[in-house]
Amino acid sequence: MDPTWGPEYEHLRRTRAYVASLPQGLASYPECRGKASIWKNIRRWTDTGQLLGRVPPELTVFSSENLLVNTWMSAAESFASHLALRDLLFASDAAIVDHFRMVDRQLLSGPLYRMLFAVATPLRVLHAADRRFNAMFEGITLVARQEDSRRVSLSLKYPPRLLPPLVGSLYLVAFEVAAELAGGKAVKSRVISHGDTAANYELTWDDADPA
Repeated sequence: MDPTWGPEYEHLRRTRAYVASLPQGLASYPECRGKASIWKNIRRWTDTGQLLGRVPPELTVFSSENLLVNTWMSAAESFASHLALRDLLFASDAAIVDHFRMVDRQLLSGPLYRMLFAVATPLRVLHAADRRFNAMFEGITLVARQEDSRRVSLSLKYPPRLLPPLVGSLYLVAFEVAAELAGGKAVKSRVISHGDTAANYELTWDDADPA
């Protein structure tokens, strides 16, 4: 547990357990960072205003008004903030996954992405997933591998205990939505494994109906 967090934050059960599992709490793995634009988009479609005063000040994404697109933030803080959303706003893992599916659909339905998906296929989108993910993160790597014409595997590597299973699932949803918007039908994902330093996922889909 972060020693600066008092009993007023006992309601952050998952968040506190996660921070306690890291070798140096939120200061762990400073080489692992993510773009602040991730949280800019989450906050755009999530009512985080009601969290003020209910989360520790170290979780700056809930109070900062300057989440600039090209700035970086600690991956440990980012992932802890995802868990704080779960602790405070959602009754179940399924509920927060559904919410992130909505957020991803809103984001990826914008004009720029609509142009991309109009000429893309699910295979092309998912095969390039590692390039896009690795542009958003440092110290965490994603490798996408085509298994066949309608199946792609994704492998994540990260320092010990940095990526909570639920947070991995929230990012997996973004790839599901991208495959759907690129024309994939019956898109499905599954977690093959999630360990302390690596996670493996699989996405499958059917081809779009012929015109």
